[in-house]
Amino acid sequence: MDLDELRFFRFAPCRIGEVEVLLSRSGFTGELGYELYTPADQAGPLWEFLLDKGREFDLRPYGVEAMQSLRIEKSLPLYGPDISEDDTPFHVGLSRWIHLEKRDFVGREALLRLQERGLERRWTGLTLESEVPATAGAKVYSVGDVATFREVVETGAEAGGYEDTVMPGDRQVGRVTSSAMGHSVRKMLAMAYVDTGHSWPGANLIVEINGRPIPAKVSQTPFFDPENARIRSEPAEDGHRSEPNSRPMTPANSRTNVPAGRAGQSPNGGAGS
Repeated sequence: MDLDELRFFRFAPCRIGEVEVLLSRSGFTGELGYELYTPADQAGPLWEFLLDKGREFDLRPYGVEAMQSLRIEKSLPLYGPDISEDDTPFHVGLSRWIHLEKRDFVGREALLRLQERGLERRWTGLTLESEVPATAGAKVYSVGDVATFREVVETGAEAGGYEDTVMPGDRQVGRVTSSAMGHSVRKMLAMAYVDTGHSWPGANLIVEINGRPIPAKVSQTPFFDPENARIRSEPAEDGHRSEPNSRPMTPANSRTNVPAGRAGQSPNGGAGS
């Protein structure tokens, strides 16, 4: 088959080696890619064939952590950590796919009630001033809910003096669902459900990582290739696509005190976009 003729999010049957597969012009990495569907007993021979034929192209396997990094850069939700039966397309920025003016469908009345009531939280992108990712469930606080304490230094040359200790306050405004280093954009990234009043791009927040308050900022999503040019490109254009932003990651120790912004919400109703 001619891969140039297979449009984005379309399927076609084909043969790879001696294996019949269903080829999908889709993927979970945000790149020009394909997914292969085949009976389980044919997966082994297909895998070996691809590795053998791919050596001349430096084709190599990659692991789940690499896929996690790529899908977080594209803000692609994963069922389980990011979405469940308690979340709706409105929460994760997929309202453009919901056409409430059409005929009745399962969940329509619930979505109408939610639309009338308004969202209390949104799935939002964060950039972290951290060298390690946040864990799933890590607490998110507004800057205004961070308290500074003065504690006595008990040991060392400064014993008897005071130092400021910053700790999150009592009011939590969100929780992290996924986090990973975005190697393409060279930033530590996270996705989190955040109260709508704190979910607008540019809002300064605090994420608790390993018991420490880490500055974070709400960012436009997806973090990488927001125009989706790469996933919609053709194989022949592979060498002509725009490259990732090469700006270095902000060091974890270059934190500054940031004022809390005025509460607002994302202009597009999406996940921090």
